[in-house]
Amino acid sequence: MNYLSPDMLYDHNYSIKVVNALRRFWADGHDSFSSIGEPKAMHMILYLDSCEAEYTLKDGRKLYAGSGNIVYAPKNSEYSVRFFPIDGGSTVGVNLFFYKDGEDFSLSDDVLIFDTDFPQDVKRFEKLCALSSAALSSPAKMKSVMYDILADIGYFERSKALLNNRFSVIEKGISYLENDILGNLTIGEIASMCSVSEIYFRRLFKEYSSLSPSEYRIKVRIKKAKEFLKYENLTVTEIAERVGISDAAYFAKLFKAKVGLSPTEYRKKKRK
Repeated sequence: MNYLSPDMLYDHNYSIKVVNALRRFWADGHDSFSSIGEPKAMHMILYLDSCEAEYTLKDGRKLYAGSGNIVYAPKNSEYSVRFFPIDGGSTVGVNLFFYKDGEDFSLSDDVLIFDTDFPQDVKRFEKLCALSSAALSSPAKMKSVMYDILADIGYFERSKALLNNRFSVIEKGISYLENDILGNLTIGEIASMCSVSEIYFRRLFKEYSSLSPSEYRIKVRIKKAKEFLKYENLTVTEIAERVGISDAAYFAKLFKAKVGLSPTEYRKKKRK
């Protein structure tokens, strides 16, 4: 089995197949589930809606999940779980498969608990249930909603990792450079955003990414430009503007220096 760590769900290319989504209400005497002896055939993403849960893994370890948490149970996993509903609480379980480069992958061998508690999660899981139960289901819509959920999990895990290590002091700057492709703040201004000196920000960022902040900004812009060239019918000038470079000639020169092909050559090659 191949693996992709949860934090990579935000910025890596992968595909999913959503099988179904089901809301289940739990009550005394009907509050448990077990896959011990019957490994799960699919991955499951479970949302706890006004409900808590105690998971017991095959090796005896226990995990606890609270209301609003999201639980990942991997394909082939074996565990038992007991649910503790709060005021008629329920769970929404989504069965799915993961694929990367045409092959199955998993996020882990064991159950994972994500304590994201995003306010929009309730509506997203409710929408998945509605789409799954519709007379004419839409796999595309179900996948769209699920990708949003997975991207949020990935972003949350990535941010959590940053906050728990030595790069936490520049987390705002990292996030800015990764997400604001049109951002025109100077490196000094980004350093001020993090309340550190520009020299310190540059040094720490280089340790984090192996690139200088300016090199990283170019890398992000070139990556986005590749997507536009491959999938959109935009002119080179329009693409340059969309990635925050006002001079189309400079953009074309920079693109060729980094990719080895001009934007036009790259588009032709990728669209063959």
